[in-house]
Amino acid sequence: MSHFLEVEPSSASSLFPPLHENLLDEVADALAEKGYALLPQLLNPQDVQLLREEAQSLRFQGALRPASVGRNAQRLLAQDQRKDTTCWLEETPQTDAQKKLWARWSQIARALNQKLFLGLTHFEAHWAVYPVGGFYRKHLDRFRDDDARVLSAVFYLNPSDWKIEDGGALRIWPEIQSAHSIDITPESGLLILFLSDKIPHEVLPTHRERYSIAAWFRRAQSIGR
Repeated sequence: MSHFLEVEPSSASSLFPPLHENLLDEVADALAEKGYALLPQLLNPQDVQLLREEAQSLRFQGALRPASVGRNAQRLLAQDQRKDTTCWLEETPQTDAQKKLWARWSQIARALNQKLFLGLTHFEAHWAVYPVGGFYRKHLDRFRDDDARVLSAVFYLNPSDWKIEDGGALRIWPEIQSAHSIDITPESGLLILFLSDKIPHEVLPTHRERYSIAAWFRRAQSIGR
């Protein structure tokens, strides 16, 4: 079950400086022009490590479950399509590191609403841990019968020594009908944002355990709720 998080200012924003307006302009311009944007080092390395340790703790506790595909009655396990484990985050952030991430995401969402009129009102997020050999085949994040998902986000929690040869890259196709793809290494602290209905993507097989938080920023109304 997904948990919805209101996109509002957070008290955690007082704990560290907000993102610079010029950076937010660059993000908005990239989304408008290319459909995706990258923000390196969204949080400091210490907070990234703390979030990774939270994901590891959930794994040790058995809280992570094999991920499925589809939704509602069509949801099913399909390990030929994806091989990762997930756990939805609580509706209210539980730790300081989570609060800082929520504050960053809230600032980004408010800025994109102002600059691109996306109508984002809330988001849902889950931990995603890929075991060695894990992958996720090419797909879009928006469901055919529900247009609530507007913007997808993936925040990488991997160790700082992650290399290209470790695999687990996110492969995206900036144009749906194009054969041209771009591979993005899941570097520690990197956030990628992309339009949920415009950017097909896949996770290539990983050769190390791969950690991230995936989120979907949503509008209030949808055609399939």
